[in-house]
Amino acid sequence: MSKSPGTGVLSGLPLLLARGRDALSGLAARVFKKREIHTEIYIAADPGLIWSIITDLEKYREWNPFILRSRGKAQVGQRLECRPRLPGSRRVHRFRPVVTRCVPPEVFAWKGHAILPGLADGEHIFELFRAGEGVRLVHRQNFWGLAVPLVWKAIAPKTAAGFELMNRALKERAEKKGTTACPNT
Repeated sequence: MSKSPGTGVLSGLPLLLARGRDALSGLAARVFKKREIHTEIYIAADPGLIWSIITDLEKYREWNPFILRSRGKAQVGQRLECRPRLPGSRRVHRFRPVVTRCVPPEVFAWKGHAILPGLADGEHIFELFRAGEGVRLVHRQNFWGLAVPLVWKAIAPKTAAGFELMNRALKERAEKKGTTACPNT
């Protein structure tokens, strides 16, 4: 009696591994509370202009002191490549997150992990709120996973500092472009 292809003991292994990976990530999110880095900045520019800057990933290298390089499309389900460097470090990290939310010009977010899902996962979020003549940008990231409690004190201050650097550079770029695009007459 011969077995048809794909019916052996190992044929279900990819599905089992995928389910295990998803279960591990879900368990980590439930067992270890999420931690958040939350920053805000006021930018005196049009929300559409700010949106165009944060979603033009290829141009991050021109202005962004935190995420030195980025590639991909700002569309839900698209995989990005992000290369952040924590302030004070020489090491440039590499993440390949997936866009989870893209609602122009309100919310842009991506979710990824370090090494393995469930170990150190995160969702990076930009939220734009109209505020007077400009925008209040909320730039935050939620973290969860088995390793997060162990590394939190080491990564949180440096990551928050990176967000602040990025926020200030974004403000400078948007306000400069806004002034150039619409000079006072």
